[in-house]
Amino acid sequence: MSLPICENCTKGTKLPGTPKGSMIKVAGIDTYLATPPGPVDPQDAHKAVVIFTDVLGLPLGNSQIIADGFAKQLGLPVYVPDMFNGTPPITPEQMTSVDHFEIGKPRPFRNKLRYYTTLMGVIPNIIFSNSPGKVTQRMDTWCEGVRKERGVDRLGAVGHCLGGMVIAKLAAKSGLIQVGVIAHPGPIKQAEVDKIDFPCAWATAEEDDSFPQPFAKEVEASFAKREQKSKVPYEFVYYPGTMHGFAARPALHIPVVREAFEKVTEQSWRWLETYL
Repeated sequence: MSLPICENCTKGTKLPGTPKGSMIKVAGIDTYLATPPGPVDPQDAHKAVVIFTDVLGLPLGNSQIIADGFAKQLGLPVYVPDMFNGTPPITPEQMTSVDHFEIGKPRPFRNKLRYYTTLMGVIPNIIFSNSPGKVTQRMDTWCEGVRKERGVDRLGAVGHCLGGMVIAKLAAKSGLIQVGVIAHPGPIKQAEVDKIDFPCAWATAEEDDSFPQPFAKEVEASFAKREQKSKVPYEFVYYPGTMHGFAARPALHIPVVREAFEKVTEQSWRWLETYL
């Protein structure tokens, strides 16, 4: 089994601010709900956005703060489901700071040792509770629930890291998602990409063990080569000077990362405004 955890999945920074939304249940799954400051336009009452998180899930708080910003910008409700049923593979206490940021240079041995030690502790969680298949099925159930319980029939999905992998896997079920934004996803397969039948934007990092640039270019080329009947709007935006995780746990004290985080957020807003 391919582990959806790379070394950069264990690193990051907590975003400043305090979440302003509330916790609800959707399909029996704990879900953070960010609401816009004003009333939703009646013509958009059937629309919503979901953010599928990285491996730290809800406890870190970054996804909720990002959702609050999306709700304010888009004027739509934004949901963040607990993909891991209360037991994320990586906890905030296990997350380490971004102490190495030289693109293309090997990390110090102590960093690698720390990562592999963390990984050994993560494996049981993934195998028994949060395998890619189990998480995807959980989110499939959630997507069906948000339609039935919240009246959503146009759903825009934003996926960071493992959440991006979930979007690609959910694409196997046509009609579940209407618009997608995938940022530095966990391991995905070309066969999964080929099933994406909705407008999809991609944000790729310069250094990413889970979604390396050579494969990212292959995926982009596959969209361009599609037959007319399976063509969908798409875009690939490459963010130089970044590593896997910059859209979810950005090291804002590093200027190039701060700028990339701001730009990927704007990219996501623009794509959802255009196609949702």
